[in-house]
Amino acid sequence: MEQAASSLRHILAVNLRRTRKAQGLTQEKLAELSHMSANQISHVENGEVSLGLNKLAALALALGKEPGQLLTSEK
Repeated sequence: MEQAASSLRHILAVNLRRTRKAQGLTQEKLAELSHMSANQISHVENGEVSLGLNKLAALALALGKEPGQLLTSEK
């Protein structure tokens, strides 16, 4: 179970960073848009923390994505 959670954290980290940068957003701006702190965004992008559904939804909304898109690995 921990391995699956770690894998999802990694996928989220990669997708969040990629999407944020593609949209020209700083961590600070994404934090403002998602009502989180820049420190929280950094921890998520580094795969250091797991997110609850509300925070995942807030990030997805701020990026104009569906939450599932942030959790899906591109192969």
